[in-house]
Amino acid sequence: MKAFTSRFRLGTPSAHSQVNNEQDNDFSASRASNIIEFRVHDDLSPQKHPVGSFDHDLASGKYKKQWNCWRDFETWLAAEQESHALEFRLVNTYTGSSLYTRQLRYVCSRAGTGGQKEYNKLHPDWNRKRGPKRTDCKCTLIVKQYPDTSMVLGNYSDIHNHDLGNANLPFTQIPKATREYIAGLLRLKVAPEHILKMLHRGVYDHDELFTQDLDENYVASCMEFIELRDIRRIEKEIEAEAIRLHPDDGQSTTLWVQRLRDKGHLLAFKSKTDPVPPGSNLAHNLFLLVIQTNWQRQIFAKYGDKLVCIDATHNVTMYENLNLTTLVVRDKWGHGVPVSWMLASNGPKETITYFLKANQLQSPATIPRRIISDLNWAQIHSCINVYNTIILLCWWHVLHAWQQHFSIPTYPELWALLKNWIRITNQVEFDATWIKIKSMAPPGFIEYLERYWMPEHVVRMWSAVFRTGRSILEDCDTNMLIEAWHGVLKGKFLYGKRNHRLDHLINTLLNHVLPYYALKQRRQDLGFEGPDLELKKRQDVLCRSQVYTKSDIIQVEGSDSKYLVQSKSNPSQVYEVDIKTYTCTCLDYPLISFCKHICAVQRLFDEPGTPPDGVQTCPNVSSLPSPPSLAQPSAGNIPEGFSGPKPHALIVIAEKLERLASRLRRPQKKDETTPALAILEDALDEMLLATETSSVLPAAQHLAPAVNARSVMMPGIKTKRTRAGDKAYGAGASSGSKAKKGD
Repeated sequence: MKAFTSRFRLGTPSAHSQVNNEQDNDFSASRASNIIEFRVHDDLSPQKHPVGSFDHDLASGKYKKQWNCWRDFETWLAAEQESHALEFRLVNTYTGSSLYTRQLRYVCSRAGTGGQKEYNKLHPDWNRKRGPKRTDCKCTLIVKQYPDTSMVLGNYSDIHNHDLGNANLPFTQIPKATREYIAGLLRLKVAPEHILKMLHRGVYDHDELFTQDLDENYVASCMEFIELRDIRRIEKEIEAEAIRLHPDDGQSTTLWVQRLRDKGHLLAFKSKTDPVPPGSNLAHNLFLLVIQTNWQRQIFAKYGDKLVCIDATHNVTMYENLNLTTLVVRDKWGHGVPVSWMLASNGPKETITYFLKANQLQSPATIPRRIISDLNWAQIHSCINVYNTIILLCWWHVLHAWQQHFSIPTYPELWALLKNWIRITNQVEFDATWIKIKSMAPPGFIEYLERYWMPEHVVRMWSAVFRTGRSILEDCDTNMLIEAWHGVLKGKFLYGKRNHRLDHLINTLLNHVLPYYALKQRRQDLGFEGPDLELKKRQDVLCRSQVYTKSDIIQVEGSDSKYLVQSKSNPSQVYEVDIKTYTCTCLDYPLISFCKHICAVQRLFDEPGTPPDGVQTCPNVSSLPSPPSLAQPSAGNIPEGFSGPKPHALIVIAEKLERLASRLRRPQKKDETTPALAILEDALDEMLLATETSSVLPAAQHLAPAVNARSVMMPGIKTKRTRAGDKAYGAGASSGSKAKKGD
C-alpha cells in the first residue's frame, strides 16, 4: 500500500458567514489555522482471509488433522476404527459455495440416532446378552474439502464415554469394505461356508488357535466374529437384485407372470381383482397361479401315464392361506419329480379342478392311470372328474388317521392287526381279518371305521386287495414322494423360512428347484445312479430263478406252451406260466411283465424267446415316441350315435395295449407283422385325432398396477401361526408327525 497526503478543515462555515464576504476576509487568517495535514503509511498487520476458506481454517488452529488427499483420509479412518474397535457414522454433509467443497460431520456410533424410539420393550426386565448400545458419546470428527487444493483438514475430538478396544467390539457392525468384499466373493459363486473360513483369521489354524489372545494389547477384528447368517443376509440382498423386479411384491409378481407367459410356462393366472373365468366356478377373491415349464411338460408326458401324486403344503410365502399344490410323477428310479405347481389362496374342489384341467389342456395325451392322495375329498373328486382315474389313498395317512381314534398302548394287538390288514391282497383273508378286528376293537373305533373307511368306494382306495396288477412304476403305496418334495423345498431351497415374498418363491421354483431335478434326471439317464427299477428287478429275477429245477415244473398235458411252477415260498401254491402269451399268474409278473417262473421255464425247457442280457421285457418309458401333435376332431371321424366306451372299458383297453406293446418289444425270430397290426395302427391314429383339445383357460386379462399392488392382488399377510382349526394333513399348519390328534 502506497503512502499519501491529505488535508481537511475542522469546523464548517455558517450560512450567515457566507453572505457577509467582508467578514470572511477579516477572519481568513483564523480559518487557515484550523487546517490539519496528515500522511497515511503502509499497513504492516497480517492479511485476513474469509471465514471458512482453507487458509482461514488452517490458520485458526481448530483443524489439527491434515491429509494430502481424500484417499489418505479414508485410509486413516479405517485404521482408526480398526485399531480402537470404533465405528463412525456420517450424520451431516454441508457445502460452502466457493470457500469449501464440502464439510462432513461424523459421530461415534454409540452416540445414538438423535431421538428416542417409540418402541416400548415388551419385557424390559429380561436380561439381554448385550447392554444398550447408545451412551450419548460426544466423540466427533469434522473434515473439510476445498476447491483449490487436494488437502483435507480435520477436527477430531476423540473423547469417549465408553470403553474402547475389545470391549466395544460387540457394538460394532460389519465394515462397508468387508461387506463389499463378501459380496464380490458371493458374485463369484464362492460358497458362504468357505467365505466364513477365509474371514475367521486363526480360527481354523489349529497350530496357532487364538494365540493372539495371549497378547493383552491385541485388538480383535469384527471380521473374526462374522457368522454364517451374516453372509447369508448379504447373499439374499444380492439375489434380491435379480428377484425383486419391483419393490412392491404385487407388481413384481405381475412382471414375473409376464415373463412366464412370454416363455410359455404359464398355465393360468388370476389375481384377487381379476374376473372369474366363465364356467370355472372359482371364488371371486381367489389368487391363482399355475406354472408348468416345457421341461416339466416333457417329464409329465414321459412318466405321467403311470402314477401321479398330488398334495398341497403351507408356509412357503408370507401370505395367509396361500398354499402350494404340486403334481409329482414317479420316474424309472423310483424318485419323485414335480411336474406342475399351483399357488392358490384357497383349495376347494373348483380350484383343484381348474388346476388339473389346465394341465390336461397342455398334455391331453397323458392320462394318469393311478393318482395317490390323502383323504382330501376335494382332491379326490377333482382327479376323478378330470382324469376318470383310479384313486389310491396313502397308507401312511390312512394308518395315521386310524391311530388317532384308539390308544395303541392299550390295544397293541389291534394296531399290529391293522397294519397287516391294509396290506392283505386276498379278499377272503381281508374279510376274515375285518371280522377279527370287530371282535377286539372298541365300539367307537368300529363305528368310525364303518362310517368313514368301510364303504365300498373308499375300501377300493386303500385296501391292497384292489392294488394288484400294477407295473413297477406304479408300485407305490404312500404319498412319501410328494412329502419328500416338500421337505426338499422347505429345507434345502427355502432354508426353513416361512415368510418369503411371492416373487422369491417363483424364482426359487424356476431357477433353483428345476435345475436341481433336471441335473438329477440327467445323472440317472447317463448311468451315474446305477440301474433303474426295471433293470434291477430283472437282474433280481434272473438270480432268483436259478433255484428252480425241472422237478419244480410240470408241463400241462395237451399244451406245448403252458407249465405249472411250484412256489418256493409257499409250496402249496402253484403258478401257471404260458410261454406263448408270455404271462404268469404270480403277483410279481405285472411289475415288469417278467418273473422268475417264466425265466425258469425258458432256462430249463429251452423255450424260445428268452430275452438277452440287458434287454428289458416291459415297455421302456423313455424309448416311447413323443406324442404326436393333436388336431381338432372332425365330425366324419366319429360314428353316428357312438357314445364312447364305459370308464372301466377304457382302463381295460389301456392295459391290453400295454401288454401288446410288451410282446411286440420281445425279440422275434422272424417278421410277424400281420394285417391286424395295420388295422390297429389306423384305429389308434383315429383315436389320437379324437382326443379332446377344447380350450380351458380364459382370455388373458391384466390389472393395471396400483399404488400398492400387493394389497390388491395378494392374500393377506400372515400374522400368527394358528393350529386350532387346521385339518391334519390337509395343507394346514399341522402336518407330518405334528398332526393334530383326533382329527
